[in-house]
Amino acid sequence: MCKSVEPASNFYSSKQVAEHNSKDDCWLIYNDKVYDVTDFASKHPGGHKVISSLAGTDATDHIHQFHAHWVIEKALPTYCVGNTLTTPTAATLAYRALGEELEKEGLFKTRYSFYYLKAAWLAFLLGLAVYNRYTIFGAVVLGVYFQQIAFIGHDVGHNSITKDRRTDNTIGIVAGPFLSGVSMSWWKASHNVHHVVTNSVDMDPDVQHMPVFAISNKFFASLYSTYHERVMAFDGPTKFITSKQHFLFYPIMALARFNLYLQGVIHMASHGSLLEWAALAGFWIWYPTIFMCPQFLTHFLITNAVAGILHVQICISHFPMSTYHGIPTKDKSFLEAQLDTTADISCSKFMDWFHGGLQFQAVHHLYPRVPRHNLRIVHERVKALCKQHNIKYTVMSFVEANKATFSTLKNTAHLVNFFET
Repeated sequence: MCKSVEPASNFYSSKQVAEHNSKDDCWLIYNDKVYDVTDFASKHPGGHKVISSLAGTDATDHIHQFHAHWVIEKALPTYCVGNTLTTPTAATLAYRALGEELEKEGLFKTRYSFYYLKAAWLAFLLGLAVYNRYTIFGAVVLGVYFQQIAFIGHDVGHNSITKDRRTDNTIGIVAGPFLSGVSMSWWKASHNVHHVVTNSVDMDPDVQHMPVFAISNKFFASLYSTYHERVMAFDGPTKFITSKQHFLFYPIMALARFNLYLQGVIHMASHGSLLEWAALAGFWIWYPTIFMCPQFLTHFLITNAVAGILHVQICISHFPMSTYHGIPTKDKSFLEAQLDTTADISCSKFMDWFHGGLQFQAVHHLYPRVPRHNLRIVHERVKALCKQHNIKYTVMSFVEANKATFSTLKNTAHLVNFFET
């Protein structure tokens, strides 16, 4: 997929490609072609850090699973500089073949009736909260509304509803900053990096929660975060807090939504569009205006604490799983790395509304463009693939995943006492 013949005749070994591993010198491999995407990184709609995080590596599966064929064919050829030769495993080839099968079967297509029903559900929740706005019940319902609408933001953030980036971005502006107060530009910048370097202690922002959580003793080394571009100091105060982190987990989850508000504003200060700022301003106008009452502060805290269940749902799929230093796919295939760092949650179909697709996080990480109403079907296909190739696929109940998360935090907390700062 090189436009010009001459660059395509250049051959580079994987070792040579690996030397171009910085944001200022960024090469990637895709389907045995080598691309110099240094200049493209700053133009990438998903953020430049997604690309620079994979600099010097084979990004075939990352690129393929995040983008439709036409997007790849339109964007990549210009940057082709040569060829290489990779040797994907039998499991990887089967995984790629399964993806092609799923797409041919229409499982990447959105069933719009599903989202019409979700829109009605969200309207009902918001209306019920407004009707009961002076009661604790209303505050709880509003918290459920915030949890549920976050799943819409997640879907459009992956362009998995309409598959049109402009349309999904518009839906995201409405569902994110305007209807829930959360910045979509911040979420996409952070979440996209999380997907490509899942559970990397120095690269994945979704597991970098110092000074309150350390899911691995790897964090004791005061790591440099390539995402936040700062050192995550493991100092005295951090040591004290993380030594109690298993007890603090749920109380902090009840307050975690306030961090979303803050991180969004910080990100938007340098990257937010006027439209997103207007939408966010709109949220902070309608929310207190409609729900203002003598007990507003109490209700505000209750609402955001209830919405905190979302953060528990996110954490339990990753916190108990393996962690890496650097790029997880450096020594493992994309398939193995995602299944090693992400767990699925077993539940009945009746509870799918509650989990909003997060119960199939492993499947979602493997095929992020699959709309969530098809994830349960794909889950069974992935399970069969893993069984055939003897690859571990972690599936736990919601209770088991919470216990595993608590144990992970507890075990790391105990190790803190043996570490000298």
